[in-house]
Amino acid sequence: MSARYENTERFFRPADVAMLRRNQRRIQIQRIILVGSRLLVAAAVIVAGGWIWRHTQSDARFALKTIEVTGAQHTPRAAVDGVTRAYVGANLFKLDIANVQNDLRKLGWISRIEAEKKLPGTLRVRIVERTPVALLQAGDKLQYVDENGVAFAELSPSVGDGD
Repeated sequence: MSARYENTERFFRPADVAMLRRNQRRIQIQRIILVGSRLLVAAAVIVAGGWIWRHTQSDARFALKTIEVTGAQHTPRAAVDGVTRAYVGANLFKLDIANVQNDLRKLGWISRIEAEKKLPGTLRVRIVERTPVALLQAGDKLQYVDENGVAFAELSPSVGDGD
């Protein structure tokens, strides 16, 4: 029975110390290669992302070419085109939709604007117009008033009942 315990001494002490050191060096080299490859992949992703961002911000393919406007029944198309003409040619990624909405909201009939960008060069604008519910006499002119009490346009025979 004592012979079994004599073999355990060999188990705790490596027989070839040089082989153990070579194995540790190999493990360290594998770790260095693994970390280096991960750093290279991360650097490649960052460089590719920067190139894509720069490309989209300056490429002429993403210039705004077409503006599709729907929902404008009483708002003159010339007035809408006058506002949107300033944005034609701008980069679609740099275009701030809130500015387009604020500029279009200054037109009298417009209540709400929904705008979306469609790649590569289209801006879709959906206009929701105000609904007149009353008339307001201001001096010698009659104006439409919406449900919020805002006077927004002069009386026109093209809107509503001719009477």
